[in-house]
This record gives sequence, structure tokens and C-alpha cells, in this order.
Amino acid sequence: MEAKKLTRKEKKFEDCEPYQDSVRIMQIDSRGTVRNYYYDSGSDDSMVRRDFYYDNNGKLRFAFIKGGAVNGTKIEHRIYFDPAGKRIWEIQKLVEGAGYTFPRDTWPDDEIVYDPIKAFNASNICKEVLKSK
Repeated sequence: MEAKKLTRKEKKFEDCEPYQDSVRIMQIDSRGTVRNYYYDSGSDDSMVRRDFYYDNNGKLRFAFIKGGAVNGTKIEHRIYFDPAGKRIWEIQKLVEGAGYTFPRDTWPDDEIVYDPIKAFNASNICKEVLKSK
């Protein structure tokens, strides 16, 4: 069986403001459906990576969010979605550290990416770092 190949698209941004996207990466299958999208952002004392997985129809099915802070705190937050994209289960694990001001029981909906193409192409106040040829 031949492995399915994904096409990777990436944008990197200069560090100009806390919690503005520093990287956006999208992986697209041969049919043009986004299967994975993630973005990173942070500040001087913490960072968060949000990783989203989509089914064959492009519907969000799983989110894996990792956060870390300078005080040694690390968290993992998982969200599961039904075929319509509705949250059905959510859990956060404190991996190590004393804790930090990360969201707890419910991750903010405005940080969940239901439309990865729109999110990938959205404007950013930080300048995009263009690849040199």
C-alpha cells in the first residue's frame, strides 16, 4: 500500500507582539483537503502550540494544544469533535510545574481553527519572513 502524501505550506512571521502567530503550517492531501493545521505563538514568558486534525471531509475532529511557561509549567490540552465539528470531550493535563494562566476546562473558541485555509491566509500584524531563493 502506497503512503498518502501531504503537501506542506508554511508561513513564518517576525516576533513583533506577544501572542501573534510566529508560524502557521498547513498540510493538504491529494484531493486538496486540509488534514492538519497548526500555529505557534508566545510571549517572553510562555508559548502555546495549537495543532488541529481534520477528517476526509475537512471537518475538525481533534485538537492537541501544548503550552509551556518559564516557571517550568507544561500542559497538554485535548479536544475531540464529532463529525459536525461540535466539541464532545475536552481534557487538560498538567504535565509538570506549578501551573500558569493557561485556559483550564474549556479552551477559548476563538483559538480553535474550524477553517484552516482562512486561518492560514489571515493577516498578521507581524511581518512575514519570506524565504530567500
